Amino acid sequence: EVLRLVIKGVREWLAANPDADVISVSQNDVNNPCLCDSCKAVYMEEGGAYSGTLIRFVNAVAENIAEDYPKVLVDTLAYQYTRSAPTQTKPTDNVSVTFAPIEGCISHEHADNCAQRNTASYLDGSSNTIIEDLTAWAELCEHLYVYDYTSAVHHTGMTFPNFDSVKRNIELYAKLGVEGLRLEGFAQSKSAEFGELRSYLFSKLLWEPNMSEEAYYACMDDFLVGVYGPGGSYIRKYIDLAEALTKDIHFDLSPNPDELYPVTTITKHSTAELPDDLTVSMVKNYASTDWTKYWNWYKDAEENDITKEGQKLFEQAMELTENESQRKQLDKIYSQVEYILSYYYKERIDDGNESFSELITAFIQAHSDEFTSEEKNTLPSIIKNRALAQVYAGYAKYNRALAEK
Repeated sequence: EVLRLVIKGVREWLAANPDADVISVSQNDVNNPCLCDSCKAVYMEEGGAYSGTLIRFVNAVAENIAEDYPKVLVDTLAYQYTRSAPTQTKPTDNVSVTFAPIEGCISHEHADNCAQRNTASYLDGSSNTIIEDLTAWAELCEHLYVYDYTSAVHHTGMTFPNFDSVKRNIELYAKLGVEGLRLEGFAQSKSAEFGELRSYLFSKLLWEPNMSEEAYYACMDDFLVGVYGPGGSYIRKYIDLAEALTKDIHFDLSPNPDELYPVTTITKHSTAELPDDLTVSMVKNYASTDWTKYWNWYKDAEENDITKEGQKLFEQAMELTENESQRKQLDKIYSQVEYILSYYYKERIDDGNESFSELITAFIQAHSDEFTSEEKNTLPSIIKNRALAQVYAGYAKYNRALAEK
């Protein structure tokens, strides 16, 4: 019954779109294969691959429309639980498979086989690496596409260090005979990262997937200088810095900034020390005191080199700009450094929460004779909430300015 309904829907859509040459018949974006006895039996016939039922279903749709729509490909996904290829059923010639390696380590090319196992890819719980699954589909399919992930989905404003791995993966796809490649970016918003550079470089690679590394980075340098001016060479240094800082880190499409560029927390003061400029009067008149300067008294969050060196490199690039267009373009991509700084700002707030409470409590204890019992009991909590509101106000102001930019 489901097959009948899908065929009916496919025929209606194709009739309404006579110029279409591809129609997708794919699973939902969830990782939940049917585990009924009938489906399990098919999986086992197909070497344990969950894609067995899907490919048989899609083949049936494709066979039904083949005579009436000889130029149409029925596309389906090899994604999440269907990522591994079946061993018995071959997609028909009018079926295309789009391989989507969402589990992959984006830091390194698929051929590295690093941190890239999908534990749900077989019924028995075993799994292949991405390169093994991709190679199996390439041998099985007449038409193989790839849907790849090239941007950070949760932190689109953050510097995403994968220029090298994307280049190597595209070369791999060409070698395996992949016909089409979709590189996921973020066209729905202005790019705060290197969106334009990515579009330029990845387009070059789609035309010439086997270009040398030297030619690839020459294209990068050409773009950076052409768009951002003579200082574009400093932006290249920034990109190289980001890649170098993360070369040994495995990450997927949704890392947090501190996973790529960790904040180092260090102890600055012992609990026996107290600020010289903090007075009893300031504590008692807490409503008129600026507490933000004391928020990280005992602990402080150091920035990573990506922001410390990044700010310097962007300043050097800005000094060499020749016109307003270059300055605007450069200022826009500098927001990715500010984005990471914003994340660090939040880390400082969270990290300083406990240390600030310790500071106020220690200060009141050190001046015990000057506070009433009620003040000793209530002031630490009251002042902490007051201070927290102040530091979050600064955080909100920073992010509001960044968003408006």
